Amino acid sequence: MADPKDEESMLERAEKLINQSRALSERVAKELQKTKRSNELLSTEVTTLKQEIESLERLFEQEDVPLEATESLLKAKHILSGGGPGADLCRILPPPKNPAAIHLLLGKSVNLITPYKEDCLKLKADYYTFRDKHTMIFVCFTGLLLLSFKWVDLRDPSVAYSFAPFIKVLVQVFLCWMMYFYTAMALRESVLKMNGSKIPDWWIYHHYLSIVVVMIMITLPVDSPAVDQWIAWYVSWAFMQGMIMFLQNRYQRRRMYTRIAMGKSSNMDVVGGDASGINGQLLLLYPLLFALQAFQGFIGVISMKATYQAVLSPEGWLDMEKHESDLRGSRGIFACGFFFFFLALGNFHATFATIIGKRKYRKMQMENSMKRSNSFHNGKAS
Repeated sequence: MADPKDEESMLERAEKLINQSRALSERVAKELQKTKRSNELLSTEVTTLKQEIESLERLFEQEDVPLEATESLLKAKHILSGGGPGADLCRILPPPKNPAAIHLLLGKSVNLITPYKEDCLKLKADYYTFRDKHTMIFVCFTGLLLLSFKWVDLRDPSVAYSFAPFIKVLVQVFLCWMMYFYTAMALRESVLKMNGSKIPDWWIYHHYLSIVVVMIMITLPVDSPAVDQWIAWYVSWAFMQGMIMFLQNRYQRRRMYTRIAMGKSSNMDVVGGDASGINGQLLLLYPLLFALQAFQGFIGVISMKATYQAVLSPEGWLDMEKHESDLRGSRGIFACGFFFFFLALGNFHATFATIIGKRKYRKMQMENSMKRSNSFHNGKAS
């Protein structure tokens, strides 16, 4: 039996912990309330500053202003968008509407914007780690499939011990992994964009459309000749894309760090990692990107050309088609070819727009250098 004095001592300690917990909870509540009010005040100041910068930009577009004023405005805009110690100041503003994928999977009330610069940089580092690791999986998986296609003829079921069923299962595993990869990339890039990264919208839309293509491919019959031909083309293209992604990851990151140091990019900007270009793209990679886009468009066109008759055929739309007709597989490949061709056009447009933007930026730099030279000579003459 316990000593009554010990029981009273334990009761006093427990009641003391209750009081300490309540006091600490009240202090935390007060601090959180102070933080909320402080964030609201900062949000008002950021909104005012952003409006002043935009107003001055519109004024500069209408009038001829000194070069120093334009450069000062650009520096102020760069600091506002992430070039200062506080990272992207617009993150303090009320959170925008969540992107479609996040809204669908997590809801509209979840807030994925972090107010701390260190956490933003961790998000970017995690994104790079994910992309590096899965790029290697991308290249190895597609390379393995290409080797298996080379030694195994999937369209010849009469060959003994062809291992065709095993290869078809491996293809389905690859497609499931591709769906996971594109979904994860779309979600991660959406979160980065909400936290200040200037990721082009096309990157995320490209992932959504790629998910649709992979979903169609997974539902197609594995014994379809049209599907077998498409899979061979698709894996070849995916291997090329994986190699370009590897080059982008390996050689462009240092260039991006240089652009951040020079003020041309913010701390949250990321290097290109897909079939389209972005600011800071290495010139050497542009021919490779255009070749990849041309190959993607070629696959889309020949796939639609080979299967369009199945789409025009009335059989199988309102009733079950004959098993040997291959209408279902051909119609699915036509849809994949259409989306593939559309993706190729979108990637080409994004890459070409990047080149035009680089030329405009260089032209503006040349004009600014000429203005500096003229002002220097005028000052020296006076």
